[in-house]
Amino acid sequence: MIMKAFTYFFGIVMAIAVSLAACSKDDDNDINDNDDNGNDINPADTVAIANLVAYFPFDGDISDEMGHETSGENYNFTFDRYTEPNSAYKGSTNAYIMIEDPEALRLSSLTFSMWLRAQQMPGGTNFIITFIDPDMDWNAGYGFWQEGSQRGDTLRYKAFTRHHQSDIFLWTDTDWGELRDVFFPPARWFHFVYTYDEHTSIRELFMDGMKLASDTVFVDEDTPLGPITVPESATTFYIGKNPNEVHEWIGNYEGDLDDLRIYNIALTEEQVGWIYEGEKPF
Repeated sequence: MIMKAFTYFFGIVMAIAVSLAACSKDDDNDINDNDDNGNDINPADTVAIANLVAYFPFDGDISDEMGHETSGENYNFTFDRYTEPNSAYKGSTNAYIMIEDPEALRLSSLTFSMWLRAQQMPGGTNFIITFIDPDMDWNAGYGFWQEGSQRGDTLRYKAFTRHHQSDIFLWTDTDWGELRDVFFPPARWFHFVYTYDEHTSIRELFMDGMKLASDTVFVDEDTPLGPITVPESATTFYIGKNPNEVHEWIGNYEGDLDDLRIYNIALTEEQVGWIYEGEKPF
């Protein structure tokens, strides 16, 4: 009798265990599908594939997975967010990567997604990406940079895009001069995404999969800004550098950068979440 009861109890336990394992596998497949060989597919690699125009994984080299020819100076590599050596770009005062005449990066709508780790700066600017005409202005196109901050609890990042003669900017830590309730300690990896949609004039900013800001940008309060205007005279896309040499406050990016993805559309909040979930460290 005791043996029968034990056998019955053991059967129930095994059934529950199998059920939980199946549920766990189903949950995993919600995030990571499998290819024909049963290997996991990173959801970040499935987002808007037709609209991905550049992808730099920085796995020990500066190659662009989308096939652009790249070159650079004084760049190096460091540990990534998974603690893998030689798996993230290491910036310095004279390091940069460039793509010459990248027509696919002359974008009217855009998303750039990247992982950043940087030290706090007391002043000045470190440019992370730019596609501008340096002879016109330091912001004649689009880009993203880190700026010096006197605050001890945060890093400052800022995105810009040009629309004909109008420029718009979006900060990570302030909203029209008001401090946001966000915390960016230095020396930690963060995932940043910036999007701009030419059809709606909506720009959005995300950190670690969460939306920080979303607004509609208008000129004179009622005229949409429309497409981003990268001048035809802009000829080089840079990582880690702003080529404008007029302003002494402009500097190369000195922090770490990884998994830079650039799209020719504004990704949705759901798509941003897929990238973050697929790329975040565990």
